[in-house]
Amino acid sequence: MEQRTEQMPSGVKVLDLSNLIAGPGISTIPADFGADVIKVEHPEIGDYIRNCGHKKNSVSVAWKSHGRGERLLSLNLNLPERRKIIRRLATDSDILIASYRPKKMEEWGLDYDSFATDNPGLIMVRITGWSETGPYGDRPGFGTLAEAFSGFAHITGQKDGPPTLPGLALGDGIASLVEACSVMMALDHRDAHGRPGRVIELEGEDLGRIRMAGIPPRFSRTAGRIRHPGRLAIGHDAVEIRHAIGMSDGEVRELREKGIIKAPETATARP
Repeated sequence: MEQRTEQMPSGVKVLDLSNLIAGPGISTIPADFGADVIKVEHPEIGDYIRNCGHKKNSVSVAWKSHGRGERLLSLNLNLPERRKIIRRLATDSDILIASYRPKKMEEWGLDYDSFATDNPGLIMVRITGWSETGPYGDRPGFGTLAEAFSGFAHITGQKDGPPTLPGLALGDGIASLVEACSVMMALDHRDAHGRPGRVIELEGEDLGRIRMAGIPPRFSRTAGRIRHPGRLAIGHDAVEIRHAIGMSDGEVRELREKGIIKAPETATARP
């Protein structure tokens, strides 16, 4: 088999105007595989993730992860002459990522139609809280809101406890992966079929619904009301022993033999 040394997205150019986790999480994925990524930051503030969490040698450990593999460019996009630089860079880019509040890009004259005039093959990723065309379209969004509105927090936690949010940026992480896959498909569609670029918009609430896709089928309508599993004690209502339990393999087998649980054989009993 022929050995390939060229990485898959080599030659792909990404212009990242986003902040924090969801947007930069998209650009780091093609960067890991050889894409040329230019990350734009405010000259005084920088990416907000630079000030988050633990630091080593005065540098945020989170930033080291979310800013990896990228070239950095300092620009204040509130200044018209700096926005002209973005227009020039977009002319030669394959992907542009933005996560500003609704209508901000249009206010700056950095909307997709303006970019597409000079670069019809551009793929623009827009991360919003609620979709710019929805009833909440003018509101800012955040991953925590997606985790709450989707119902994730409602089913997570002890049965008699409050709704529980994850201990990591789950909504943002899902956004990054879903958008990165979407971008790759859009690139393939553009290049394989000679099609123009497009706008890919993914709102935060949809991210939660993507991961909650298995819950609605388990809802059942009876007597005009909806039954739902409620808090699942940090487990799963359709899979037995998917919880954190302090039991040995022998104790689990004993409960199984007595018919108390219907768990499968433990790992040590398998060939």
